[in-house]
Amino acid sequence: MSKEKSITIHWVPAHTGIQGNETADSYAKKATTRPNIEKIPKKSFKQLKNAISNVQIQIWQERWASSTTKNGRHTEKLIPAVSIHTKKYRHFIVQFLSGHGRFPAYFVRFGRSLNIKCPCGAVGDTLHYVVNCPFKEKYAKKVIYDKDNLSTILNREENLGLLHSINQEVNNLVPQV
Repeated sequence: MSKEKSITIHWVPAHTGIQGNETADSYAKKATTRPNIEKIPKKSFKQLKNAISNVQIQIWQERWASSTTKNGRHTEKLIPAVSIHTKKYRHFIVQFLSGHGRFPAYFVRFGRSLNIKCPCGAVGDTLHYVVNCPFKEKYAKKVIYDKDNLSTILNREENLGLLHSINQEVNNLVPQV
């Protein structure tokens, strides 16, 4: 058999000379005048792991944004923010993102060709074929993205298919080197 206990709640007016209230109040005031915090609550393992991860991502992002390599700058236009979340793309899309592939500018960069031009006469780099090559216009007109924010090109699944088609067409258009 359990014994019932009754609890009575009373209102205690503050600052009226009640000894326990006055003592608690004086300790609270003393704590606010100390120059240093004496005890810092410990962080959980998860909190520490998240803090370390956030710092690592911040360092990675700073390095990514300040990279000076040509390919790094090209890819950063398309993927401006680093992420620990893996994305899987077909190899033609990876070629588009990295600037590596059967593009005249890529061949010239690595000494495989002297001709940097697309058959239309413009510099044949990755973005040329997507943005303004008349030979790829039938696909490029269908690609939907914010012209001021190239990274939005990856936001639509349909665009990935179009980029894949453009890259296949470039493979057929650009001479073997």
